[in-house]
Amino acid sequence: MMRTCASLVSLVLLMAQSARAEGTPAERPAFAAKNEVANGLQTISFTATAGGIKICLPDDLRPGDAISGTINITPQGTSPEARAANNSTLAGCTVEIGQRSHRVISPAVGWSIPATLPSGGIALVLRNDRGEEVARTPLSVTVREDRAPKAFRLPAIGQTGRLLEALGPFDGDLSTTGLKLDDEPIELIAESPRKLIARNSYTRKGMALLVLRERDKTADADFRSIAVNLAAPKTALVKGETTTLTVKVLGLDGLTKAISLVLENASSDVISLSGGDTQRLRIEPSAVVDGSSTFERSVTGIKRGSWSITCSVVKDDRVSAGRGKTIFAVGKVFVRTRLTSPSVFAEALRRD
Repeated sequence: MMRTCASLVSLVLLMAQSARAEGTPAERPAFAAKNEVANGLQTISFTATAGGIKICLPDDLRPGDAISGTINITPQGTSPEARAANNSTLAGCTVEIGQRSHRVISPAVGWSIPATLPSGGIALVLRNDRGEEVARTPLSVTVREDRAPKAFRLPAIGQTGRLLEALGPFDGDLSTTGLKLDDEPIELIAESPRKLIARNSYTRKGMALLVLRERDKTADADFRSIAVNLAAPKTALVKGETTTLTVKVLGLDGLTKAISLVLENASSDVISLSGGDTQRLRIEPSAVVDGSSTFERSVTGIKRGSWSITCSVVKDDRVSAGRGKTIFAVGKVFVRTRLTSPSVFAEALRRD
């Protein structure tokens, strides 16, 4: 009898070890899905205790489009060993649109949006290393015919480290596209047949030549690369306490036309901002000193708590295709910098 019980215990232990080897639900985390559309991108984020997977696609998906995007994984963990294990868990996943899937360790990927959408729409599906679906989120697809622009339209201004957007007759394939500021390659993020989204990774500030290559076509334009710094000596305020917010804009050498900033208090229940919760600041060429311009505003505590202020740079100018050639006027928020307590200094606290 004892021998039989011992055999049963051994069998149970072997079954448990086998289950652990194959992976239990606790070891194969469930993922939460989130889809955000902003700054020219449709960004899908899958998060779990192991970390996050972020897929960046263009925001103008149409039926029948060939598109390209990028994937990034961010493992979590309190030790190098834990992060390595979680990285392995994430790296085994694949993402799928329609019948085409890619491993998440692929940096740049391509898909085709079906010409005829299913009745329930189309989704981006995440699968684990066993091919099991662990999350999905519907994609935003506009059922509308948009002809691609016949000429390339390049941005005239952007912030280092932030996104920029070019319009034109693209093929939706990042592998056939190149973008440079002077001689520095720019990081490409996503592409549709109508637009390219990239990150301004230019290491210098001021004027540069933006050069686009799309297969055998090229276009260039003058481009101003700027930085916006927000700083405050005190960010943990109590009721009635005041500090000074300094906004410094860099990269303005040779400015010939005024540019504007939109300063916004994103925590009006916690602090008050002199000049109003939303205000437009204008930089005239005459206000530029040593390639920069500075504004100051008072911040007063209403109650104890965390707070943030955003600064958006607006260029009331042109988007150009070909050096110096005007295509159309825009008044668009191109860049946004945020100061969030308790940070004392923030140039680029949050990537777009």
